[in-house]
Amino acid sequence: MQILLSVQNLAKSFGSKSLFDNLSFSVYDHQKIGIVGPNGSGKSTLLRILQGLETQDEGKVIYRKGVKAAYAAQQADILQLELSAYRKNLFGFPLDVDPSKLSGGQKRKYLIAHALDQEPSLLLLDEPTNHLDLEGILWLEEMLNTVTTPMLIVSHDRVFLDRVTNATLEMNQRYPKGHFFVEGPYSSYLKEKEAYDLSQSKKAHSLEQELKKQLEWLGRTAPARTAKSLTRIKDVGSLKEEVRDFKERNREQGSLATFSQSDSTSKKLIVLKHVYKSFSERTLFEDFNLEIFRKDRLGVLGMNGSGKSTLLKILMKEISPDKGTVKWKEDLRVVYFDQMKEALPKKGMTLQEALTGHLADTVFYQGKAMHIISWAKKFRFPADRLLTDIEVLSGGERARAILARLMLKPADVLLLDEPTNDLDMEMIDLLTKSLQDFEGAVVVISHDRYFLSSLSSQYLGLGVNKDSGYLFSDFQQWQQKLQEAKKELKSLSSQSSFSPIEKKRSTREIEQRIEKLEEEIRLTEEKLGVALPHELEKLCKHHLSLKKELDELFEKWEKHY
Repeated sequence: MQILLSVQNLAKSFGSKSLFDNLSFSVYDHQKIGIVGPNGSGKSTLLRILQGLETQDEGKVIYRKGVKAAYAAQQADILQLELSAYRKNLFGFPLDVDPSKLSGGQKRKYLIAHALDQEPSLLLLDEPTNHLDLEGILWLEEMLNTVTTPMLIVSHDRVFLDRVTNATLEMNQRYPKGHFFVEGPYSSYLKEKEAYDLSQSKKAHSLEQELKKQLEWLGRTAPARTAKSLTRIKDVGSLKEEVRDFKERNREQGSLATFSQSDSTSKKLIVLKHVYKSFSERTLFEDFNLEIFRKDRLGVLGMNGSGKSTLLKILMKEISPDKGTVKWKEDLRVVYFDQMKEALPKKGMTLQEALTGHLADTVFYQGKAMHIISWAKKFRFPADRLLTDIEVLSGGERARAILARLMLKPADVLLLDEPTNDLDMEMIDLLTKSLQDFEGAVVVISHDRYFLSSLSSQYLGLGVNKDSGYLFSDFQQWQQKLQEAKKELKSLSSQSSFSPIEKKRSTREIEQRIEKLEEEIRLTEEKLGVALPHELEKLCKHHLSLKKELDELFEKWEKHY
């Protein structure tokens, strides 16, 4: 094992806020490290410092000679980034791809592809699963597991981390050294953290018992001003300070507010019957039926373009189906969380206005008045930030501000489109608990499998069957059904009407060409392995054209059977 990177006593602050202090760790050539921690702990800032895009206040970043790091940020100007033909092929982009026209998920793939294109010794990935659909995340997991390059990955996706990483670094001021490091997959980190928390609980009890004993001694005694007595008084003061510091580091985040419930007690809330919906000649729903009842927890699954967001907009009456009926309970109240966070303007509004919708010092939450400072604290906003312009808020802070505003509105149904994007793990857990306590129905789109499995009582899988969709009890059932549907579609599209003689002759010719192509592809791949940089693009284009022809021939060959 060799050390690729050594981080020594690193410190970084923004104004009066310290992100991390005296942070030290090393990265070895076999490690794929997941970086976790609450929003504001400096995870993204750390990656930018390691890439040389920001400077630390104190400490050193030392790379072993010859080590090259490549960075895929959460957001970047991809118009300035070029991809080689090989990476375009690997990531499924056409050779003439226009980055400006890519979707959010495709842009994530493009940034990761560009980082890998640099053939780095160390890969730095910041929230690589954001804006990818579930199929995209599964593909990314498989791809990163085939790459031997060491990695540092900032992510809040627990399942993704458990499948891709082999170590975890939690950045959190609650730990004496400002971080907690565990070798092994994310599941190992959870076990180690549980053990650590148990030991800390025992330590807290021991400290408090010792302090209580010392205070009782001081209360019973009128000690003379001897050196021994003064020393004991001083020790009690130090013990008080230790207990106070310990409690501050391990202070619970508390609970999130819950969504407000309407006064209605109706059980059946929304009914869709024989719904049809198309966009640009693409059929999303065909004879689609669904009933939503109070206390339903429905997770919506599907690839990008399968109609997930469209379904939510139909449920909230923003768009209408082409055919079919949608019936809502009388006076139904719907609250909608938009994944693009367009409920807030980009600037020109204070955080206080974002949290409440007005500038008053009081909000009315579930029929009771609450001071704005108390309301802000429920969403981890300190009082001194209330007059901050929302222009400077991070993605996670904007999400929390939108949740705060939505929780003031009484609702029968919550429609949530990717609500966990940009939230840290602790906030996701608090949001999950809040949604579990809500008495109405919840329909949620999310790529976070841990969040979905913690919340959903059933899943609606779109993109499986246009007639009616399917309801599943878990994610694995949907994934299996999706694969079966793909095979069925491929089988139907491969049917043709060749005569027996034509089939035999054509099949023989195709098989001969396939054999030649496979040999040519093998030889080309051998050349790619030893190619010089100026030869690489030409070989990649040739390899891509051969693979394309081979795929087309296999499709023709399958039509004969």
